[in-house]
Amino acid sequence: NLIRTQELIEGFEEAYSCHGLSFDRSKQVIQTSTHYERSYPQFYEYFKNHKHDLVISGYDKEAVAVVNAAMDNNISVPSEMEVIGMMNTSYALICRPALTSVYVPVYDMGAIALRLLTKILNNEEYHK
Repeated sequence: NLIRTQELIEGFEEAYSCHGLSFDRSKQVIQTSTHYERSYPQFYEYFKNHKHDLVISGYDKEAVAVVNAAMDNNISVPSEMEVIGMMNTSYALICRPALTSVYVPVYDMGAIALRLLTKILNNEEYHK
């Protein structure tokens, strides 16, 4: 699981707090499946009675489910509701309208972690 949802939510809470705002998980966080075929119907029903200015998703495919469900409920994306995904995958590239997505350099992070692990296993010096 490349995006730790709990840490992402805690980051939002901290950012809200720093600006004197309150973050209500019960109203601002929706748990969903990581599978499009499950998350789309959930969002389709949700957007029948809800609309937000901004939705941030932990992964691009859930963000595409949000976009499609919103548009199928006559919510215009991005003019009425902006949607942001994570990972900048092919889902972000094929989504229409275009999906804003946060790039996470997974390959680079893995390479650095492997390099550090190799140094530790070889008892080599490394910088913390």
